[in-house]
Formats: sequence, C-alpha cells, structure tokens
Amino acid sequence: MSVENSNWTLTLPPEFQQAADPSAPAIEPPKVMVSLPIDADILAYFQSDGEPRDMQRHINGVLRYYMETNLMQEADAELAARAGQEQGGPEPSP
Repeated sequence: MSVENSNWTLTLPPEFQQAADPSAPAIEPPKVMVSLPIDADILAYFQSDGEPRDMQRHINGVLRYYMETNLMQEADAELAARAGQEQGGPEPSP
C-alpha cells in the first residue's frame, strides 16, 4: 500500500499494511530462534505471566510495539522533513 502526493510516494512496510487496510490479509512474520542474555528481573517479570509460551509471546509483543513505534516516528520525521522542503524550509540535518 502506498500513500501518494504530487511530489512523493510513501510505501508502507508490510507490517503496517494490515493496520492501514483491515481487509488485507494478516502477515505473520517468520519466527527465528535466538539466545540472548536478559536481566534477571526482566525475565522474572515476563515469567510471572504464566506459561513459557505466553512469556515468549509477551516479549515478542513488547519488542514489536517498540519496533513499530520507532518506524512510525521515523516515517513522521521523514514526512515532516519533506513538508518543510516543499515549503522552502531548511534542509534536515543528517
């Protein structure tokens, strides 16, 4: 899915297509097994939710929320920079 303007086109990542178009099929990213050190108190917090599978889903959900929030903030900043350029504003600093 793309959002277009006379000067630019913004293509949404597949992760956001479902949110932008609820009729689109849900995209389930592949799962990858990883091993990483986690602080003991963080692990205890997530383990307190119940089953180990629930803990994995919860951690994945928190990480996905963090990732998607950051992607949206980056897209907003890019759109704001483009809008500033269209209005003759200063170039964004790298």
